[in-house]
Amino acid sequence: MGKKLSPILPILIYHGEKGWTPGLHFQDIVNIPHDDMKPYIPDFQYFLSDAAAEDEDRYNTSVVIKCWFIVVKYLKAPAMREKLFEVIKLLHANFIKQVWSRRQLLNMLKFS
Repeated sequence: MGKKLSPILPILIYHGEKGWTPGLHFQDIVNIPHDDMKPYIPDFQYFLSDAAAEDEDRYNTSVVIKCWFIVVKYLKAPAMREKLFEVIKLLHANFIKQVWSRRQLLNMLKFS
């Protein structure tokens, strides 16, 4: 047993309509039927990415992650149509113009 396991970094990506409220610890979100079981249930803090509460400008380091975040955040919102155009512009400016022409992109969107 000389070799140890690699670390596990728990990440919770939440994209509900309202912000995340249950807490930042695993035991906060697990139904533990009896207190006697508590010592056997892992209790750790996880990284929370709450799309409802975060600003998409925070994700300027990666276009792909920013686009994913915008889609997840506004998926059920009335502003989704407007935000989808923003995503298309970001993708076009950074990736799509390298591979497809504008006409091919518009044809693809028309038939989807």
